[in-house]
Amino acid sequence: MISVLTYDMLNLANISEILGLYKDGYIQIEPKLKKVAIIDLGIEKKDIIALSDFKFSINIFNHKFKLSQLLSLKSDVYILWGSKNELDNIGCMVNKIKKLIGKKTIIGIGCGKEVLKSILKDLDEADWKDENKIMKHSKYDIYCLDNNNIQEIGKII
Repeated sequence: MISVLTYDMLNLANISEILGLYKDGYIQIEPKLKKVAIIDLGIEKKDIIALSDFKFSINIFNHKFKLSQLLSLKSDVYILWGSKNELDNIGCMVNKIKKLIGKKTIIGIGCGKEVLKSILKDLDEADWKDENKIMKHSKYDIYCLDNNNIQEIGKII
């Protein structure tokens, strides 16, 4: 029998007791991974592959995502990522993204960067700092970068 524990369960589990339950059993401890939720605004396959090199747990959502479903996954980071110039029903998506601001780290890449800048401008929160190819909002944990700066994601997360 195999017992699988997450990293967070180590404080609660009694390893000796679990091992004692099954003669030929063992325990596997899953790594502690950052959970990343991507909101697809036209993300390209090459970018998904590049992001998978970071060894994150990744969930990708359509831009018409359900906010309740996104929040239920308890992601560490939300990324708006894409290359589309125009999106269907952008107003609905913008309202959902506004509800995420201040809760977790949010990263905008490509047109996701423009969406975040627009939202913060509407909220009269356009106070950005430029930090070596990354724009960071000083009040919220929001970052904006270009597609060619994907390696910077590892530094942010």
